Amino acid sequence: MSSQRGRPRAIPKSAVPPLPPDPANPYQALYPPDKTTVPCELCHTLVPSIASHLRQTHPTVRLEEYREMFKSAPLEGEVDRARDEARAVVVTQEEADAHPGGREAAIKEKTLDPRERSAYRADVGALLKQGHAKGYQVASVAYLMTLSRRVQLRIEVARDVTGGELFHSDALETFHDLEAKIGRGIQDLEKIRAQRVEEAGEDPLAVVDREMEGAEAFVQAHIGEFQHRCPGCGDMLTAPALPHWAFAALETEQGVVWPVWSPEMWRLVLAGELSLATMAYLLRTSPEGLKYTAERRGEPWPADLDVVEAEAVLRERLRADDRAVRPTLALPAPDMEEATNGV
Repeated sequence: MSSQRGRPRAIPKSAVPPLPPDPANPYQALYPPDKTTVPCELCHTLVPSIASHLRQTHPTVRLEEYREMFKSAPLEGEVDRARDEARAVVVTQEEADAHPGGREAAIKEKTLDPRERSAYRADVGALLKQGHAKGYQVASVAYLMTLSRRVQLRIEVARDVTGGELFHSDALETFHDLEAKIGRGIQDLEKIRAQRVEEAGEDPLAVVDREMEGAEAFVQAHIGEFQHRCPGCGDMLTAPALPHWAFAALETEQGVVWPVWSPEMWRLVLAGELSLATMAYLLRTSPEGLKYTAERRGEPWPADLDVVEAEAVLRERLRADDRAVRPTLALPAPDMEEATNGV
């Protein structure tokens, strides 16, 4: 029995000559020869590796027998490393940290046309503002939005060229398919966010809404509390640029009033770390007014706190401030005519 039984007969190279290059074709230089594949001498199929091709297509032919039959035939295609490196997208750690969508979004953004990158980043930011966590899902949905925007531009260009009479049916189908995928992607993001909220026990968006509602309710409930009536003209005046800690609630027969007071400063005065005059100066009141407020609040007044002495110290400080801000009076310009007559 012949050892070649069951194996395909080798076809000589002269039977199927390769196509000669055509020097008259000006576009041939645009398509360099593909060296990543080699022809199988048994079936003339271009494959990356003869060894794997023999196992899949010609299992009865061993690689050693193929080498013996075709001694000069190449067995492996060349690896186009330059092309692979050009296709690779490299993102540094700094670029990944700087992108709002993280590493996956930074990688996808680098593959886009520079004119599309700002819109892609805006889509990522909009998804993140909706409470979705950055990662592969957000980056993919934003990428689908970019593709949908491309197809929509193609549809509009076709409409302009044809005057609205013809429609790009393939582009419309692609657009509808992308929109459906975007919708499913957003639904998946919502499921992930709901699961994350359930595990954490708190919705970050609900926290923000609750804080905003609480702040608005506080403002509405305290409108007019920091106003007082001027004893001279009777007009209602707002407390002049005093911080919130400079007021303290005080129950009176007429209701709640807000006299100027600071429990923190008062503790420093009692500890001897702050003078009574300094407390009155910072709260824009007088030592006598502080003593009156302390009595109304039931605060014990130490015997060594001299109101008269504090009034004198505060008076000197206020006079120094008054001299610092008072404009210098301009002297009248000399009368040139009188000066000339007097010469």
